[in-house]
Amino acid sequence: MRQGNVSSALRSLDEDQNGGVLPLTEETIKLLEEKHPQPSNSEGLRQQGPPQISNSVIYEMITGELVWKKALQTKGSGGPSGMDARGWRRLLSSTQWGSAAGDLCSVLATLARKLAATKCRHVGALTACRLIPLDKKPGCRPIGVGEVLRRIIGKCIMAVVKEDVRRAAGNLQVCAGQQAGGEAAIHAMRTIFGQEDVEAVLLVDAKNAFNTINRTTMLHNIRMKCPPLATYVENTYREPSDMFIRDNRKNSIVKILKSREGTTQGDPVAMAMYAIGLLVLQEEISYEKTQVKQVAYADDLTGAGKISELRKWWDLVKKNGPTIGYTPNATKSILIVKPEHYEIGMRLFRDSGVTVTKDGQRHLGAVIGTPEFKQKYVEEKVSEWVKEVGVLSDIAKTEPHAAYSAFTHGLQHRWSFVKRTIPGISHLLRPLEESIRKTFLPALLKTNFVIGNDVRELLSLPPRLGGMGITSPEKMAEEENRDSIHLTRSLTEKIIAQDAKGETDQNAVLELKKTMSRNRQNAQVERLQHLKNVMPIETVKKIHIAQETGASNWLTCLPIRAKGFSLNKQEFVDAVALRHDEVRDLTASMLREVCRDVTTEPTLLPLNGEHVQYRTANTTNEARVDVSARGFWTRGQRAFMDIRIFDPMAACYQRIPLEAAYQKNEREKIRSYGDRIRNVDHGSFTPLVFTTSGGMGPKAKCFYSRLADVMAEKKHQPRSHVVAWMRCRLSFSLLRSALLCLRCTRYSAPTTIDLDGLNYQATVVESGILV
Repeated sequence: MRQGNVSSALRSLDEDQNGGVLPLTEETIKLLEEKHPQPSNSEGLRQQGPPQISNSVIYEMITGELVWKKALQTKGSGGPSGMDARGWRRLLSSTQWGSAAGDLCSVLATLARKLAATKCRHVGALTACRLIPLDKKPGCRPIGVGEVLRRIIGKCIMAVVKEDVRRAAGNLQVCAGQQAGGEAAIHAMRTIFGQEDVEAVLLVDAKNAFNTINRTTMLHNIRMKCPPLATYVENTYREPSDMFIRDNRKNSIVKILKSREGTTQGDPVAMAMYAIGLLVLQEEISYEKTQVKQVAYADDLTGAGKISELRKWWDLVKKNGPTIGYTPNATKSILIVKPEHYEIGMRLFRDSGVTVTKDGQRHLGAVIGTPEFKQKYVEEKVSEWVKEVGVLSDIAKTEPHAAYSAFTHGLQHRWSFVKRTIPGISHLLRPLEESIRKTFLPALLKTNFVIGNDVRELLSLPPRLGGMGITSPEKMAEEENRDSIHLTRSLTEKIIAQDAKGETDQNAVLELKKTMSRNRQNAQVERLQHLKNVMPIETVKKIHIAQETGASNWLTCLPIRAKGFSLNKQEFVDAVALRHDEVRDLTASMLREVCRDVTTEPTLLPLNGEHVQYRTANTTNEARVDVSARGFWTRGQRAFMDIRIFDPMAACYQRIPLEAAYQKNEREKIRSYGDRIRNVDHGSFTPLVFTTSGGMGPKAKCFYSRLADVMAEKKHQPRSHVVAWMRCRLSFSLLRSALLCLRCTRYSAPTTIDLDGLNYQATVVESGILV
């Protein structure tokens, strides 16, 4: 978590469930060789007709700016060259390498356009991969880790052709970019299975599907079905790719295999290729020909109908699938029949090798079957999650910040899909909620008291509303399931009707998503208002303080130590409870990026008979302010800033509104320094007033808004990302300043804050800071 790698951190919560990487024994290498077969001589099922040509002008939208945007979205380790995603972002960062980085982005954009529009040779270095054998328990799953450069280019290509791919795949292959396609497939199959004339559902499993699909046939069919994607995939898949098997312990290459069939898992275009490649098989087994309703998510093929028709459908899949490299695995394929048709199912599928059940089976992460099977399935999942929450609770006792981020950024999303796709399970999630409330939250907050309903409700609200974003799985289950059904209704209806080519308005789906988000936010505000009406006045004021702009940024970002976004055990606990120097140094460092003659603690010019307006003014000859910089507000003029951090929960502020507290502190600073600086030093003065939780006074907001504008313009960075980074960094600095006063101890912190070469946009993306 300290490095921002959430997925790796979550894998440590259940070592038994995650197999990891297999040791490189002779047996493992033999398994890898079997997973990468020789190319098939069969032409397979091919689309007929003249090949279509795409207009290459569409790729002109691939620019250096798009390359940089996709580099920000790319994560993971490197291919054979060893350069990982973070290294590539550093190379492409203009703040570090100046115009050379922009030139490199432009060159990569040119390369992407060429690969997408013209026939290229000698691209083996680009398509080579590191081959990793993952433990499937039992078995081996080969993962080809390609070059990051290839992944960036692939993302750029998909940004251009994604709508073409979605239209080519249609509505019955839902892995091609449809909004919530997997959820739609689940809802549709559950509805179809519930129809009176449907007797069973057949879940087809394929052997080593992604590595065995006939590459030549697939490339031909992509040319016929989706011309805009065709040239790029022909350039990257026409020739066999080198797959390097490396022994990291000995830092040597053990063997090089050739990938001659299938797609490279991890390639951004692989899923689109597979989706289009399987269409010819889906057309051969279509509802018009078989009276079986079907849907596929990549290689997971599902059919529903009468058992006699399903047997014919299965035989067609067995006959035509292998010709394109899709080989059904009968022993892992499941026929789910309604209890009254179980005997018929056993008789008709007796010699097929398919497992027949009247209970149910897992389907795309959800479940199809009887209520009893659904309950058993969910209870088993909940049991696994409760164990993971328990492990995370133990970690929270020593590393609360990392544990909190792991929960909000990763763990609680593990049960989101189940909540969205399986109806009527809120009561089954109660043990998980009890584990969160009675085990995780007390460990995180270092408290021994029972978490009451009002406190639990507050903690479930997002940080911007004063909560912590630790949602209740029990309370959210039914709402999220309704939202999923509503969001996917259009695609679900087309799957039920077997309308393969009917157009689904993706913009309407996006608008519906936004509407649901607004409704959820409004409901959260209503819940917060209810809590304010029943909670003590002191707690209500703390909530109000936590709602200030920037006050909760430290909660929502990843605890990356190298970025300065990490709190130790005591700091995190105190910061949750709380909700000067570092702030000064950070402000000075930001000013040095855009101004000249930046000084910390500058001495004001001595008074020589001048009179100041206010009796409370600082008239000593040693008077100092915190920071000064030349040319910030007005060219050539010196700007002086003085910082004050106050605790809005102090006794003197208890009975006044927060806005009035800001104004009071700003007036005191202006009375102390404003008149003297204006008339003696001939400069400008800005009081920078903060709360201990990260809120800013009106003049501080104006100052940092101007600073963000200038920094964004000079560094050629999006202003929104500069503002997000600035708020988050200030939030941590304010917390540490407050904790220094609270604990009366000093911590080991750098005396200077180096922002040279920092890319704000990349930092915001890597740290998960909300923009």
